Amino acid sequence: MPLSYRSLFYFESATAILLEIKRLDLPGEQDPNKLYHWLMFDKATGTLHPQDFVSMQAGAEVQEREFRQGRLRFTEQSATYVAHATGQALELAAAQPAQLPAALAQAIEAYLATLQPGSPR
Repeated sequence: MPLSYRSLFYFESATAILLEIKRLDLPGEQDPNKLYHWLMFDKATGTLHPQDFVSMQAGAEVQEREFRQGRLRFTEQSATYVAHATGQALELAAAQPAQLPAALAQAIEAYLATLQPGSPR
């Protein structure tokens, strides 16, 4: 079965993975809120936490994403995610894995299965 998404950005630490995926199962869809999803994966629990996108800024070297849950600032090599609830910073390294970890891939497929076709979540 072909994947219903592809990974666009991928950042990893010892405890978490933060990635952006683009849905491929919505041909012709133009709404970015339906196509793109930022997801935080907790390695210890295997839990996937969707990030509710608010805004973005893209500079020549540094990009930022604001979510209801936190703020992400990243370059091609690394990222820092600061959770709004705790103020804790999580340092992550940029990566381009040939294949996603099995537990993450399963969590993403389960998450996508909960979405109605064409709905943001």
